Amino acid sequence: MSEWISVNDRLPETEEIVLVTVSGCPHKNITLVCACELAEFNVHEGWILEMYPEWENPIVTHWMPLPEPPKEDKP
Repeated sequence: MSEWISVNDRLPETEEIVLVTVSGCPHKNITLVCACELAEFNVHEGWILEMYPEWENPIVTHWMPLPEPPKEDKP
């Protein structure tokens, strides 16, 4: 499994879906603290979270690439 990468060290490739740790308020009455979410980084738009695409200014601290899917055993 990959290690967490600080956003201060580097960012993922544009349009690459990654796992992130994020905090903030995506909607009224919803607060997330160090939640794990799927997201992508866009140079022009910043972080775009799959669950909350309209969320403005999520606080992403770390990310990691998604693992490869399991290989199916062939009979």
